[in-house]
Amino acid sequence: MSLAFQAVEIDPRRAPENYLSKRGIFSWLFTTDHKRIGLLYLFSIIGFFAVGAVAALLMRLNLLTPRGDLVQAEMYNRLFTLHGVLMVWFFLIPSIPSVLGN
Repeated sequence: MSLAFQAVEIDPRRAPENYLSKRGIFSWLFTTDHKRIGLLYLFSIIGFFAVGAVAALLMRLNLLTPRGDLVQAEMYNRLFTLHGVLMVWFFLIPSIPSVLGN
């Protein structure tokens, strides 16, 4: 008894489509490919980190001025809250499972 397999020839012009052959924003947002999902995690985490870093930079620049009049007191409180929420809920918490999970 022998197990012999015959080679199946596939015409390259009529190759079957896979899930990576489609391009565009729709294929990226609704993908099930784990590599693309990981990249989406990475890009969103970097974006939220950048916005949180800009908020921190504005707060530190405000503290750099002698009278602290770069931004008003209410805006400073908003920046402080925005920085905290972004860095904890949108950067730190998503980055832990995406780094340790992969």
